[in-house]
Amino acid sequence: MPQALIKFAKVVIAEGAVYEKDNDDIYFPILSVQMEFLRPGETREPTKLGEKRFYDVVVGEKVLEGRAWCFEEDLAPKAEKFRGMIGFLNEHPLMLVQKRLPLTYVPAQPARQIETIDEGEEED
Repeated sequence: MPQALIKFAKVVIAEGAVYEKDNDDIYFPILSVQMEFLRPGETREPTKLGEKRFYDVVVGEKVLEGRAWCFEEDLAPKAEKFRGMIGFLNEHPLMLVQKRLPLTYVPAQPARQIETIDEGEEED
């Protein structure tokens, strides 16, 4: 899966290779989100998946109200994959960027011979 990140005002708000896409929305594990750029909003909204709590995205003086959210308790079974994740609305001016991770070549190491000690011998 390619790496994805959310940017606003040239600042990376969330980044990671682990994420979920749902229609135009993208969800990142909370540990992949720079929470210092999210401010809890006043809005809560019941949905068929569970109650959403909205956050404003804040970078300096720039504010996008209600562009991020998380599901509160009582998630519907099909929403369990979003537990512990922050969702973002993938529309301008929030920018979703997907990039391929570089492949890393690790040469195989030659097998090492393991010395064994017979039970009758003592180790020096």
